Amino acid sequence: MSLQAAIKRLSLIIDKVSRSHYPTKKEILEYVNDTGIKLSERTLDRDFEKLRDEFGVELKYDPAKNGYSILEEESPRFNTFLRLIELNETADLISTTLKEGKENLKYIDFETSSAFRGIQHLKDLYQAIRNHHYISFDHTNYHSGVTKAFFNIEPYLLKEYQNRWYLVGRIKGADHFITFGIDRMSRLQIMNKQFTPKDDIEVRELFSDIVGIVYSISEVEEVLMAVDEKQAKYFKSLPWHESQKIFTENGKTFMRMHVRPNFELTQKIMMQGDLIEVLKPEWLREKIAQLHHNAAKKYKQ
Repeated sequence: MSLQAAIKRLSLIIDKVSRSHYPTKKEILEYVNDTGIKLSERTLDRDFEKLRDEFGVELKYDPAKNGYSILEEESPRFNTFLRLIELNETADLISTTLKEGKENLKYIDFETSSAFRGIQHLKDLYQAIRNHHYISFDHTNYHSGVTKAFFNIEPYLLKEYQNRWYLVGRIKGADHFITFGIDRMSRLQIMNKQFTPKDDIEVRELFSDIVGIVYSISEVEEVLMAVDEKQAKYFKSLPWHESQKIFTENGKTFMRMHVRPNFELTQKIMMQGDLIEVLKPEWLREKIAQLHHNAAKKYKQ
């Protein structure tokens, strides 16, 4: 069976367990087989092992309910796995469309072609991270417009945010990490020299308490916002952060998260206009109020 079909099978298993209430093995098998992909009970057992051992997704059988569920608390990479499945489905769609000819491109409308700039670097960067190779490249700063050469960069993580890819790395000998947009990279070189990553560094954890890709050293705070009831449905389908909780109290809808407030969080709040009101922390509430005030002044005659 092709790799594409195997990934599709895993995707269907996850979809069935996620959407159903403790489905049985029989129900999972029927769901997958109904799509035209053949799946036996023996292969299903192997897929359960693959999901656990290779992707860190833990599926557990509950004897009391005679079915399976996903233990998201014990599956720290679950959201990453779902994103990989989504990217695979997108790649399959693009591949199919290209094979069928340009006439079929009229049925697909991508957000913007600029999102794919630098995408040719992804595979090389991934290999450099896996094999711990130093890299060098030129990188353009959007704010200053200055292009700077970077040498002896230790690559640690590829991170996606808002349909763009970023590299998280650090300069040889430095303690802090830098985030580079791969769409602004040029003259990328993978060097033969290797580095030894520190065992006590988990780069993903640096971003676990923030929204977006701008790392903040501020303290984790409770951010509480009153949100429009209808808009809350979009926040549920596209969460801002893993700690996000949406709840109703006294007829009002609220969204709470525990994060290190940063530039991207402020941007997201401002994008919602009057559909969201920051309640806590007080300093963030005052900051958003001032930004709205400054914006309103620009529209006054």
